[in-house]
Amino acid sequence: MRSTRTPLLHARHGKFRKIQGPDGGPGARGPRLLESLNGFAVECDGLFECAMQKRVQWTVWSWLIASVTALAMAMPAFAATALSADVDPGADCTARADLNLAWTGAGLHEEFGVASDRNGSNIGTFGPSSSANNDWNGLYAIPITTAQPAGSLIGSYAWVGTNPPTPATAIEFFVVYNCSTRTVLFRCFGPYASCPTTVAAALALLPRPSIPAASVQMLVAAITLISLCGAAMLRKRA
Repeated sequence: MRSTRTPLLHARHGKFRKIQGPDGGPGARGPRLLESLNGFAVECDGLFECAMQKRVQWTVWSWLIASVTALAMAMPAFAATALSADVDPGADCTARADLNLAWTGAGLHEEFGVASDRNGSNIGTFGPSSSANNDWNGLYAIPITTAQPAGSLIGSYAWVGTNPPTPATAIEFFVVYNCSTRTVLFRCFGPYASCPTTVAAALALLPRPSIPAASVQMLVAAITLISLCGAAMLRKRA
């Protein structure tokens, strides 16, 4: 007695290979095909049905690819530009490490800010919080929750863009200042990861004071003159 299992045709590289049942006999329902598309196997009756299912699969895949492409093209690229950074006139040593910032083209984004002391310890923070300020020129409030002594150096840092931020999707600002006089020692703004984020790192980038060559020559001449005068006075006493 022959088996009633349906023999299969296996599709590889567009050619079908007949796969017999265990006893080599034909099936009861006629030949069936095992079609493969993009790693998915589809069992079907006859070449016509396989062709139709293959067309459906291609249609679904094409629609998915087109949808993903359209979505990617519809998402606007982040084109924000950091324009300026300064300490705000209202900044102090005990409550406010506010900055005065300017940027353009940020669209819908997240905002974050943090203040740190000279040792790199955080003394206040806010965000990230959502914002629709595409263009901005004004106060960027950063609170101080750990009061600092008068005359302390404070670093106020901010980023604007996606969360988490990346160099391609966010901009940043950093200002180091004396909290009593509001004298700015360092400022930086640009794409994310282009600025230092601590007071110590910022101060290390400042140029070292140097003594002009003319001043060195004058100092050597003065020392020589003093030495000669001292020698002359010793001779007179002798």
